[in-house]
Amino acid sequence: MADGLLRTALRGRARAVLVGSLAGLVCVVSACGSEGGSAGTAGGSATSSSSSSGTVEEADLRAWMVRAEDLPGRWRSSERPTGGFRQQVCGVDIEPTPPTSGDRVRFSQGGLGPFLAQYVRLHDSARVPQRVVGDLQGALQGCDHYTTKGDGSGQSARFRVEPLQVDGLPDHAVAWRQTATRGARITTDMVLVAKGEGLVAFVSYAVREDPNPQVVADAVAALERKDLP
Repeated sequence: MADGLLRTALRGRARAVLVGSLAGLVCVVSACGSEGGSAGTAGGSATSSSSSSGTVEEADLRAWMVRAEDLPGRWRSSERPTGGFRQQVCGVDIEPTPPTSGDRVRFSQGGLGPFLAQYVRLHDSARVPQRVVGDLQGALQGCDHYTTKGDGSGQSARFRVEPLQVDGLPDHAVAWRQTATRGARITTDMVLVAKGEGLVAFVSYAVREDPNPQVVADAVAALERKDLP
């Protein structure tokens, strides 16, 4: 799962303050951060965006990415999300150590959405994704808002946080809904999944309405069906 995970350029009226939030994570999906930097977001289309080099690593990354045909409904590839992944959510750093590689992709069903972004970060050890998800599961129980550090502009972004019920969410995942309290005030559904050495973020949002939790449920189900390396 910023000018971080949630920094993403939207067409038309809305242009986020990011998830700026986790990705992008901008400022639509999550918060404000940077690629491999300090606070982050999500959003985009499938191509490598990390330190991976060589055909083996690239093939491994492609195996982690959900495709439009994996999802029910009329999804199509959309503009690749910008921004990085790293940021803190309710006091938890979702990228506590630099990943070995990563990628991002985004899909849409129209100019105003809904939109679905996926971020993948692969780590040296499965302990990193497991710790991030476990820490977030605990932190979100007592957290109703968080503030990002900003994207270098000197500004910060604040998000209201609430629980999110996602059908079929596995134990190794965590979900929440967040809404920017300033600017476009986009509401975003966020899911982080710890799967082996991978930490996967799914970000769902729309321009004129709240996201449908079924979108992230379908994305998580598609990931769980994959035979990953």
